[in-house]
Amino acid sequence: MENKEKPFFSDPRTKTLDPYCPPGTLILVDTWLKKRKFHLRISRERVSKLGDFRPATLSQPARISVNNNLHPIEFLITLAHELAHFDCYRRFSRRRKPHGKEWKASFRSLLQEIIDSEVLSSDICDAIIRCYFLRERIASSPCALLKEELNDNNSERDDIVQDLEVGEVFELRNGRRFVKGERIRTRYKCKDLKNGKYYTIHPMAVITKINILQEIPKNYES
Repeated sequence: MENKEKPFFSDPRTKTLDPYCPPGTLILVDTWLKKRKFHLRISRERVSKLGDFRPATLSQPARISVNNNLHPIEFLITLAHELAHFDCYRRFSRRRKPHGKEWKASFRSLLQEIIDSEVLSSDICDAIIRCYFLRERIASSPCALLKEELNDNNSERDDIVQDLEVGEVFELRNGRRFVKGERIRTRYKCKDLKNGKYYTIHPMAVITKINILQEIPKNYES
């Protein structure tokens, strides 16, 4: 009987990411993690962000979280996005803009490692190049061009916030219902139908229901 050895990862966090990363990318991710000391958390779906980075404090190490509901390609790119924040903070502390030229250089360097690994398809690599190397503004992760490529590879395309018209009512996977507002930089300002508060929602957030008929709460103002 042939004895197949399981891949050995030098960083124990790497195995945690196995269900979330694209097949074949864990060896690259392992090299990323073993060079950096931070706490990694796989988070539940969040409306306002795909991941985040928090610097170390006197009582806690640096922390990175990535949402658990992302497409594997989105997950990998979001992880690279947050690692770039970690690298910039480690080098410059708070003396640089969050998405300034230093962060862009670090992010692109990590994306180049993904491309050079030759694990992803050429179509996906081309979309990454178009999104993050040929455009100056790269703060949003993932960009619409890459999302379109991922949707083309799926049998069914999910409805996303970006597809809706301003004023349409929609429901997210977590059951919360909003009215879509105007775009502010990289996100949409949407109003929660339950509490009347505004939240910024990522344009690629998946929606489950559109134009839901329900009584508008008294505290809602158009």
